[in-house]
Amino acid sequence: MVLTRLVTPLILVLVAAIGESCSTGLKENPKRSSSPRIRKQIEIVSPKSNQRFTFGENVLFELSHRKEIQIDSLLVEFKDQSITVPGNIYTLNSNALRVGTPRIKITSYFEGGKETVYPKIRLYPENAPEEYSYRIIGEFPHDENAFTQGLFFMGDTLVESTGDHSSSRSESISTIRNINYASGQILNQVVLEDPYFGEGCALWNDRIYQLTWTSKTAFVYDKELRQQQTFTYASQGWGLAAYGDTLLLSDGTEKIYFINPQDFSEIDVIQVYDHEGKVDKLNELEVINGRLYANVWGEDKILIIDVNTGQVTGQIDFEGIIDRTEYRGLDFAMNGIAYHSNNRIFVTGKLWPTLFEVSIFPKSKT
Repeated sequence: MVLTRLVTPLILVLVAAIGESCSTGLKENPKRSSSPRIRKQIEIVSPKSNQRFTFGENVLFELSHRKEIQIDSLLVEFKDQSITVPGNIYTLNSNALRVGTPRIKITSYFEGGKETVYPKIRLYPENAPEEYSYRIIGEFPHDENAFTQGLFFMGDTLVESTGDHSSSRSESISTIRNINYASGQILNQVVLEDPYFGEGCALWNDRIYQLTWTSKTAFVYDKELRQQQTFTYASQGWGLAAYGDTLLLSDGTEKIYFINPQDFSEIDVIQVYDHEGKVDKLNELEVINGRLYANVWGEDKILIIDVNTGQVTGQIDFEGIIDRTEYRGLDFAMNGIAYHSNNRIFVTGKLWPTLFEVSIFPKSKT
């Protein structure tokens, strides 16, 4: 019995020492990657990374080989264009690009190979947006329980998308609804089930599309709000508008996505910039006479955007359209732009009691 008591602790000590030795050995000899880091042979001499340019300004691209090997030619690709030039220098007029951080791809060809680089520049509009004001020319009743997320006209019928997860505000839940805009009467509506939070909506080819906020699901209805299809998409859903053969989608950032209405795939994307930089929190959308109008979440203003370039060309100041001493906070954010025929423009906001018909004019003419 005495021998057993002595041997057992000794064995435990030896095992512990061996384990500690093995552990220490592993720490001293960590496993390392055997993959060598591949260094680029081509370097960008000009422009500097993230260098700022003004839209329309010439941008000089100059590349060189680190081993002083002559570059024979460059293949320059941007937007839907590709240009091959001899040598290692190319000058591009930036009005062929879009504002923001355009994607530019340059492939250098030299003896023994080729290599591709992606120059990074920042492109800003030259001018500040033109300032506009408004005049109220009509007022119509609006459901004070409607947390407005999308708005457009279908003939004389106003279509509105509202958002909420539940009946936390009496009857403020996610819906898509047809409305008699003159009286505010709801003609018919569909209530979305949780967890869907209704967002932007638009009419394309006699079909009504409705986004949801974070569920990444779009619902498609006929004009009587009978559901026809569902689609999925990658980003959050904020605003939606029809533009030619596409839909324009905002996700709360500075980006506007061009969406194929047939399958909801992403076709293209622009970045929205003014003369000071990117403009984010883009919310409800409407296309009016070829220009994109966008609410900015949390602000009483609407931006006018050039869809081709992403430039903010105008800004409408709606200060004073609603009494902010009574309707204060983000729950009462301005959100909702609807274009009727003959240049009639209507605006409203979340939980606002009024739908306003407004005329827009430059501040310089006040």
